Amino acid sequence: MYAKKQIYVEFNTCLKAQNAGLFISRGEGIHPKRVISSTEIIFVEKGILGIREGLADYKVGAGHSIILEPGIEHAGTIPYEPDLKYYWIHFDVLPVKSGDTETFMLYPPHNLLVIPKYREAARPTRIIQLFRWFLHDQEEGLLRPVTANLIVYHLLVEISTNLPRGLHESSHWSHLLEIATTIIKTRFAENLSVGKIAGETECNPDYLNRLFKKSFGTTISEYIKTRRLNHACTLLINSKDNIDSVAFRSGFNDPCYFRRCFRKKLGMTPKEYRRLYTRIHVNTE
Repeated sequence: MYAKKQIYVEFNTCLKAQNAGLFISRGEGIHPKRVISSTEIIFVEKGILGIREGLADYKVGAGHSIILEPGIEHAGTIPYEPDLKYYWIHFDVLPVKSGDTETFMLYPPHNLLVIPKYREAARPTRIIQLFRWFLHDQEEGLLRPVTANLIVYHLLVEISTNLPRGLHESSHWSHLLEIATTIIKTRFAENLSVGKIAGETECNPDYLNRLFKKSFGTTISEYIKTRRLNHACTLLINSKDNIDSVAFRSGFNDPCYFRRCFRKKLGMTPKEYRRLYTRIHVNTE
């Protein structure tokens, strides 16, 4: 049973980042039972993390985050899965409990960011990038307190970002978008086009593009490009492929075009991105 809680954060006050890490499971053990004095964000990239906080049980799956509150006992509920991989970060705040037992107030209710305690991320790649930025600078000894605090604030903003709306406005729309997004997510490395996707969903290309624009705020072409760039980011971090190979494996037929798109989207070259995000702190227990 999931607790119906929200976390509130005020931007005009102090938030002090502590440390962060990346947990990669060895397929054994379980999350320890403990009470911590800091607030902790956990974001699962792969697998499922079973955890209990107080009387509430959570199964935090891939692409989901949970915020663990200070002073409340939490513990693992299921053994670590072999493919489990998650990021964690601790930070300090000045907690103030409200009279509402369903709400955890970090600060008084004005100028607040409302963050669900447990939720699916709208942009998981962005969250991973922020964690890797923190971890890289932490390992290099370059992490300034002001930068660390701003990264935590940015993480909280990302966690509070809503998923794209429109998927449930109409069963017809939902069905078309589900087919189209599945094609893109599973076949982005192919020579996809708006016409090809529209043909497989048996609808007009212009109509499908309008649905994408209304639901996701972007065109199908941009959605495909974003998916390809997200995959390229993963390859740059987790493989030793050269840049041209990363481009081809991500669906870009022209490595020069890939480099231009990458720099425009992320503000750095693929080589700079790889160098920035490869050194991270990893723990297995």
